[in-house]
Amino acid sequence: MEGCFRYHQKVFFDQGVSEQPAKMAKSKNHTNHNQNQKAHKNGIKKPKRKRHESKRGMCQKFLRNLRFSKKGNVSHEESLKRAEERKAKFAGQPAPVKL
Repeated sequence: MEGCFRYHQKVFFDQGVSEQPAKMAKSKNHTNHNQNQKAHKNGIKKPKRKRHESKRGMCQKFLRNLRFSKKGNVSHEESLKRAEERKAKFAGQPAPVKL
């Protein structure tokens, strides 16, 4: 008889070597016990929003377009100045007729 095989144990009779039986499988691999209590102990908070989010990792095509669009925008002071210029330009003319 060369060897005797059992479920989880090998026994070699001719060499006199016997392995220890394997440990039993764990019955519980995971539990969520007490995790909610721990999470709510100091309160679950929303992540703080930054004033200006980083543009790192954004689409390059979008960022290029964003630069060009910002270049065309005028500041509030500049828009007020242009409005005054338009008012002065059309000051002597009658108001347009709306139909």
